[in-house]
Amino acid sequence: MSKQILYYDIKELYNKEILDNYKLLGDILSKFIQRNSEALSHRLPTKRVIFSNEDKIILFKYFSILEQDIKTIIEKCDLIKKEWQLLSSPY
Repeated sequence: MSKQILYYDIKELYNKEILDNYKLLGDILSKFIQRNSEALSHRLPTKRVIFSNEDKIILFKYFSILEQDIKTIIEKCDLIKKEWQLLSSPY
């Protein structure tokens, strides 16, 4: 399975919503990156990237994303092991 399965599966489900709100998505991602810039720029994963409930609500609201769809996509990815709690159950 491709390493980009999460990207392609999410894109397949929500392409129209993403395209309809492309500028908004850019603004949301820009703020997220700015807020987490220290953690994202570290050479080693010693700082945690924060994806808050507010971030989740914004994405789900503006892009009509269903939490169960994301969970199903993650479960299908054979690169994410069930024992990895943070990745296998991000909510």
